[in-house]
Amino acid sequence: MLSVTLCMSLAITLCFSTSIATALSEENLDKFAANNIMFYDPEDDNCKTNSSLVGMNITYIGDSLSEQVYGDMQAAYPGIDGEDKELDGTTYKLILHSKKFTDGSGDNHDGITIAAKLVEKMLMREFLIFALGTNLPSTVTNTALENLVTTVGDKTKILLVTPYKLNSPSDYTSAAERMRSFAATKGNVTVADWAAMASSDQDRYINNSDGLGVHLSPDGVTAFVDMLKTAMTNSWGGDGNGGSTATAGDNKNYDGQAVWTDSELQTIESQKAVYEAAAQKYGLKWQTLATLHSAEYGLRKSNPSNGQGLYQLYSYTGGGSNSNAFLPAGPITDEEFARQTDIAASVVVNMINSYGLDPQSDEGVKSLFFHYNGTASQYKNKALAMGFSQEEANWGEGSAYVMNRFDARRDPAHTETMDPNWPGRFVADGVYDSSSVSMNFGTFVKYAAIGGTSATGSSCSNTSNDLAGYILRYAWPEHHDAPYTDRMPDYADVVAERSSTGRGYIGGSVNGVPGIDCGGFVSTLLNESGFDPDYNTGSGYMSSVTYGQMPYIKDHPDQWEMVNSDWNSPISDEAQLTPGDVAFTHCSSTYLSNCGHTYVYAGTIEGFGSHIASASYSSTGDTYARAPMAGTEAIIKDGNGNPVRWFHKK
Repeated sequence: MLSVTLCMSLAITLCFSTSIATALSEENLDKFAANNIMFYDPEDDNCKTNSSLVGMNITYIGDSLSEQVYGDMQAAYPGIDGEDKELDGTTYKLILHSKKFTDGSGDNHDGITIAAKLVEKMLMREFLIFALGTNLPSTVTNTALENLVTTVGDKTKILLVTPYKLNSPSDYTSAAERMRSFAATKGNVTVADWAAMASSDQDRYINNSDGLGVHLSPDGVTAFVDMLKTAMTNSWGGDGNGGSTATAGDNKNYDGQAVWTDSELQTIESQKAVYEAAAQKYGLKWQTLATLHSAEYGLRKSNPSNGQGLYQLYSYTGGGSNSNAFLPAGPITDEEFARQTDIAASVVVNMINSYGLDPQSDEGVKSLFFHYNGTASQYKNKALAMGFSQEEANWGEGSAYVMNRFDARRDPAHTETMDPNWPGRFVADGVYDSSSVSMNFGTFVKYAAIGGTSATGSSCSNTSNDLAGYILRYAWPEHHDAPYTDRMPDYADVVAERSSTGRGYIGGSVNGVPGIDCGGFVSTLLNESGFDPDYNTGSGYMSSVTYGQMPYIKDHPDQWEMVNSDWNSPISDEAQLTPGDVAFTHCSSTYLSNCGHTYVYAGTIEGFGSHIASASYSSTGDTYARAPMAGTEAIIKDGNGNPVRWFHKK
C-alpha cells in the first residue's frame, strides 16, 4: 500500500493513509473543502506522516544480494514490496541479479528507472530500501544519488546499502564513501553500511565459491538482514522486527504498553468481518464498533442478563425492558451478533448526526465515545481543573472511559506523573467515586491502538476512501447535452491505468475515447473509491455491456440488497437512498435480468449539480454519448413509467 498524506480543510488539518492518491487540481480544492472531503496535499507541512515501519509501507529494489535475503525480509516485514511489476506492458523486476544503480540495459532496468516508474504509477511506498551499487559501482555518482532523491521525492525515506567486494577494490570503497557523504547531507536518506560490516570479517560473511567475491554466506545473509533492520529502526523508528513504536495501529499506548492482549486481538480478527460490514454500511470505521464492543461487553458473543445487548444500548432497549431488548441471556448466533452490531452502528450514526460530530477527526471520535458513555459534568469539571479548555472538556478529555492511559498525566500506572485531578469515575450507575482510578485503557486509546487514528493524539488518522471525493474527481459537476466526450483529467488518467494494467472494467470507447460508458464509470468509481473494490470484477464479470453487472449483484447477496420492495415496484421516496446506491434501468420484466443503463446515487455534494452521477455509451458516437457528469436520470420511475431498480451495498 502506498502511504501518502492526505488532508481535510477543517478547523484542524486531518491526515490519513490510502492506497491510491493523486494531487488535486486547483479547481477541486474548494469543492473538497466545502464537502469536508479528505484530499492529498503533498506540500502541506501540517500533514506530515507518522507511518508505521511495517512491510506494507516498504519498497525494496535490489540485486542478487537482495535475492539472497528477500525471503528473510519478507518474514521480518510481511507485505514488503520487492515483487515484479507488469506496467504498461513491460515487466519491471524490482529485485534481480546484475541490476545496476543506474545505466541499466535491456530487460534488467536499473534502480532509478524502476523507482521512476513506481512513482509514476503511484506504487512507491514511504520507505525505500535501495540496495544497489554492487554491479558497476562507478555508476554510484553524486549525480545519480541526487537523481534518485529527485525521482522519489524528499518525503520518501531512502535506505542506501554500501557495496562490498572481497579485498575492497577502490571503486567499491569510493562508491561506499559517496553514499555515506551524500546521506549526511539529506534528511530523508540513511545508510546501511554493508561495506563496513563485511570488511570486518569478510571470510565469514562472503561466499566466494563463484569467484565474484560479493555474494553472501549463510552468516552473511543473517548479518545483512540484521543490518537492514537495525539501520531502519535507528533511523525511522520501529522495533526492528516489522513493528512500530507509538504509531497508529501498533497496539501501543504513549508509554509503549500493549493496549490489547493477544487473545483480544485474535478475537477482534475473528469478528472483524462483522464490524467491517456494519461500519461500511453506515460510513464508520470498523475500529469504532470493535472498541465499543470491547468497552461495553468484553468482545463477548453472549447476551448479558440486563437485556441491553453486546453494545449496552440503554436507550434503544429502554434499559433492557422494551420490545427491543436483547433476550434471552446467553450465547447468541453469528447472525444475531451481526444484527446487534448493525443496530449499534445505526445508533452511533444517529448520535453523530444528533450532536453534529465528525467521526473522522480525533475530536469527533472522542466526543462520540464520551456521549456514548454519558457526558457527566464531573468529567467536564475534571478536564477544566486539569487545564483543558471548555471545548476540550466537552469532547471528553476528562473522561476515564475515553482517555485513561492516553498520556502520562492520565495514566494511573504512573502515579508520579499522573495529574492529581485525574482520579474520579463512575463505579456504578449513578455512583461517582472521586478517588477511584482504573487500569483499563480508555476507548480512544484502544481505538487508536488498532489503527483507528494516531495513538499520540496527533491530527493524523486513517480513513476509508471517500465516494463523494471520487465523484468530484471523475465526473463533471454540471450536465452536458450529448454528445459530450471530454473527460475529467483524473478520470482520463484512471481509465488509462485500468486499461494498461487490466485492473478493472472501463466500458466502451466513443470515437476513440475510452471510458464513455455507464457501466464502465460505475465500475471504475466503486472500485477506485474503495466503496466496493470487487464490483464487476472476477471470472464471469467485466462484461463489455452493462448487462454483465446485474449478474454480479445477483451473485453477491451477502454484499448487495435491493432497495425496492420488489422488482416491479418503484421506491417510494428518494430518502430511501444513500450515496453509493446503484440504479439499473431499461431492464426486462424478469427479476435480476438484463438492464441497459446504470448510474450511481451521489446524494448532496456541494459543487456537484445533481444527486445522480452517470455516463452513457453510444455505438454511433452521438445521441447518447456522455462522459461521467452530473446526471439527469430518474430516481423513482424512468421515462417509460418503469421503476428504477436500486441496489444498496450492505
